[in-house]
Amino acid sequence: MQRSFYYWKTVFNLSPKENETLAQLNVQQLYIKFFDVDWDGATRAANPVAKSIFQQKPPSHLTITPVVFITQEPLQKLDSQGLKMLARNISSLLSSMSTNDSLHLSSEVQLDCDWTANTKNQYFFLLNQLRKEPFFQNKKVSATIRLHQLKFITQNGVPPVDKGLLMCYNMGNLRHPQTKNSIIEEEELKKYIKNLEEYPLPLDVALPIFDWYILFEGNTYKGLVRDFQPSAEDAQKDRILF
Repeated sequence: MQRSFYYWKTVFNLSPKENETLAQLNVQQLYIKFFDVDWDGATRAANPVAKSIFQQKPPSHLTITPVVFITQEPLQKLDSQGLKMLARNISSLLSSMSTNDSLHLSSEVQLDCDWTANTKNQYFFLLNQLRKEPFFQNKKVSATIRLHQLKFITQNGVPPVDKGLLMCYNMGNLRHPQTKNSIIEEEELKKYIKNLEEYPLPLDVALPIFDWYILFEGNTYKGLVRDFQPSAEDAQKDRILF
């Protein structure tokens, strides 16, 4: 088993605690989100946003796997020629970012997209185009697989990649006051992975190490609470009352 971590912040700057954790767990690989691809309504084009800034160079013993997050809208808006151009642009930007920051890259590139039955053809077309681009040559291409994409394989299809990364989190209904853990619930997970062995791609697994706090007024969902630090006693409770 090889341990890896995702780094999803826009500014790359490991804290002393993060460096210590990576060393203690003998982590050799980080998946770093390089940029998002979103639709710009003003220019009517797919553009990179939230591009990573490397304030700190990753430790030399770590290999870096670039991750690109693609939203739904570019897939809905672009025709085949537009998707080909998008593939070229993604490849070019990945290449320039990797060169400019002198990063020690792994032999893998990952695409992250919450595609649906309505956008699978466009997304899979884009994946095939990316594999033809210079940055992707001699590299393994992986794709994130969400639980609904795993469970409803007939509708959602299987992406044309070398392997998948199964995202085992965010599975509970956070708006429901009786949900004990909206990030990961074992019983909820079992509903999605009944036919796991039949999935035609080799799969890595991503598990959560984050938390969040949800505000309810009575039994009415009000939203996620930002920058909230509970007491040690309250943190042990299933539900914190305000």
